[in-house]
This record gives sequence, C-alpha cells and structure tokens, in this order.
Amino acid sequence: MASQMNTKNFFNNVEAFKESWEEEINIRNSIRRKELSLISVVEKIEDSLDSDITRSILSIYKELPAPIRLNAEKFMRSLSDSKTILITLRIDDEEAKIAGYVKGGPLENYKLRSGTRDENWGKKNTAHMEWISIKPGYWGETGGHLLRLHFLKEARRRGYTFVTSYVHRNVIDNRINRGERIMIVQKYDPDKLDYYRADMSNSAIQYPGQS
Repeated sequence: MASQMNTKNFFNNVEAFKESWEEEINIRNSIRRKELSLISVVEKIEDSLDSDITRSILSIYKELPAPIRLNAEKFMRSLSDSKTILITLRIDDEEAKIAGYVKGGPLENYKLRSGTRDENWGKKNTAHMEWISIKPGYWGETGGHLLRLHFLKEARRRGYTFVTSYVHRNVIDNRINRGERIMIVQKYDPDKLDYYRADMSNSAIQYPGQS
C-alpha cells in the first residue's frame, strides 16, 4: 500500500513539474512575441503597504529561495518603513499582477554577510539592494534588468550616491565590461557571491524611460 502511494505521489509530482515547465515556456514565448509586456513600478510605502501588494510580495518571498535574505519578521517590518525602496515587476495589462520585485533601503538597516566591511557605513549615502525575486517564466526576459535599473534610478532620486548588493562575480564582471562604474568591495570564495558598490554618478547607466 505504501509503495502504491509513493508511486502515485511520484507521478503526481512529475505531472505538476511538467505543467509548471510548460507554463514557464508559454510565458517566455508570449513575452518574446510581444503579446505580453512587463513594467516596473515604484510602490509608495507610507504608514503601510497596500494589503494586496503585501500578499503578492510575501508569496514571492516565501516561494523563491535567495542566497542572502532578511528573516521573515524583519522583512515584514520593512514593508511598513517609508525609507524602504520597493520596485515591483508587473504584467502590463488591466490586472497588473505582480510577477516580481526588488527591495532595499539605507545600508545602515542591514546586517551584512560575515566578512563584509563597508567604509560608507554610517554616512547615509548608500542604499543596499536585496536579492531580485521574479516568478518562474518571467526571469531572463528583461524583468531583472528592468527592476535593477529602476531601483538605481529611485535610489539616486532619493539622494543616495552609491548602491550596494551581493551578486555572482561573473555578473559583476559583465557589468564592469559594459562600462558601469562598479567595484567589488568584498570577494567570497568558493561561492563567488561578492559584495559590490555601484557609483550613482555614472552617466553611462541608462534608466527606464531614457533613450
């Protein structure tokens, strides 16, 4: 009996994975054919965030793993902090469902990875960007790029000179090769998930809405 249940569960899991994979392919194809487009939106956080937005953000937060993330309690508190920068990735239609987000805030609000020392700590000139989170199917189709650039734009609008984050070394190298003024502050081996700083005075970075 137990063997039959295990077999049934196995095939159910296989079928669920297959359906999920097919959905991801359909979404990617729709974006590539321009049948579906994505936009980024700066969410206003005053006393609290809209409950529907909060539910969507928390759902993505819980479903998607991130190598470095806030604990759930601190994450919830940040959604009521006016200093938080929250950019959502939305499907550009009447429903405008949230497909992803990037969030951050003052560097001083974060406990950095062991070994990271930032000379700007306490100067209040740096925004820290958390891990970009996007639902399967929407990742890799300009969504992450759109969120990152919009976060940089919003951070600069709020008066920050620098933005820091953790990302894989090959990604940092690619951005540097494209001309972005980025420096690796702290390298980590063997995982190569490094801490970097972006200079917001870099006019070579093109933001959403710029030609």
